[in-house]
Amino acid sequence: MPYHWVKIPSSPPKQRRDEVKGKANGKGGGLVGNQIFYDGQGQAYALIKDPPDAAALQELLSELGATDAVPLQDADEKAG
Repeated sequence: MPYHWVKIPSSPPKQRRDEVKGKANGKGGGLVGNQIFYDGQGQAYALIKDPPDAAALQELLSELGATDAVPLQDADEKAG
């Protein structure tokens, strides 16, 4: 599964977005849509493209302080 919805601690929104993007890119992944999303209670979520290997993904989730991560498939992978 090449993507994860990740629930993360928040800080100033633009600064946190840039931090997440930098950390994801540094591990070989990415921040999808170059955006972090917030729910009604101010909780932050990021859709990340996974790094190429499981160890890098676990490091990234740890660095982001992820409190929850939901693996997702894209439509092509699901159809295959």
